[in-house]
Amino acid sequence: MTVIRGVDGLIGAKVTDDGQLVVRAIQEAEIEHASGEGQAYCWFAPDDNVGAGDTLLFIKNLGNIPLVLDRLNIKGGNIASDYQILLGKVTTVPDAINITGTNLNPRFGDEADVHAVADEDAIADGTLVETIHVITAITHHHDLTGIILEKGVYIQINQESESTAGACAIYGHFQVIA
Repeated sequence: MTVIRGVDGLIGAKVTDDGQLVVRAIQEAEIEHASGEGQAYCWFAPDDNVGAGDTLLFIKNLGNIPLVLDRLNIKGGNIASDYQILLGKVTTVPDAINITGTNLNPRFGDEADVHAVADEDAIADGTLVETIHVITAITHHHDLTGIILEKGVYIQINQESESTAGACAIYGHFQVIA
């Protein structure tokens, strides 16, 4: 194997004896790339006795950089429950338990430019995207690929059945150009 060298040392390209370029390709998910840049987060709404029809988790993007959602994890409560994924854009500010997103890269401590709350019961519902049925004592993993929150757009996860417990987490990242 031949290593190409320039005047100042190694250029970095490796070539086989018969002139073929040697490359190593690594496939990286967008959320992994964003995490490396300190732009990936998780918002977690802990177990709570949320009333039927109330919002378990609400996240609204306040910044100019789009928030790309990756996945939703829902922990079922003490009874089988339906959870709704809704999207919307409103000017009202929900008033509930504030949630701070956890940066997925411990090297960064930046907070995300979002408003996130848990156990909200006063916000108007957004447009229904999907209803998910979750049985008891399991965690359901749901793909959110394709959902992008531009500035002022929110996602809410409503618990449609009365339960004495239920938790959820949403993972997402801000678009990183590079």
